[in-house]
Amino acid sequence: MSDPNDTHETPTALTYEGGFEAIVSRMQAREKPLSFATNEALAPLDTDLAALRKKTG
Repeated sequence: MSDPNDTHETPTALTYEGGFEAIVSRMQAREKPLSFATNEALAPLDTDLAALRKKTG
């Protein structure tokens, strides 16, 4: 509940430089797909990760 006697003023400076637009832009940049170098890719979905862990130590 707000207090009518509260004299606190809202600061004019932004909390996040660039404001809401900058936040949205940064979030959207994180949505971009991964890119890979030549002959580089994610492992297939059926990869046995436990066996791979044993190989890599």
